[in-house]
Amino acid sequence: ASISNLLFVSKYLERIGDHAVNLCENVIYMATGDRVHLN
Repeated sequence: ASISNLLFVSKYLERIGDHAVNLCENVIYMATGDRVHLN
């Protein structure tokens, strides 16, 4: 695999992680009513 492909994959994995954190924060808010910041 070329280096540029690996860079794109790493960028997209980081975005997926950011979305997962946002989703978890929203679920915690819906379940408890507390705002939390996980990162």
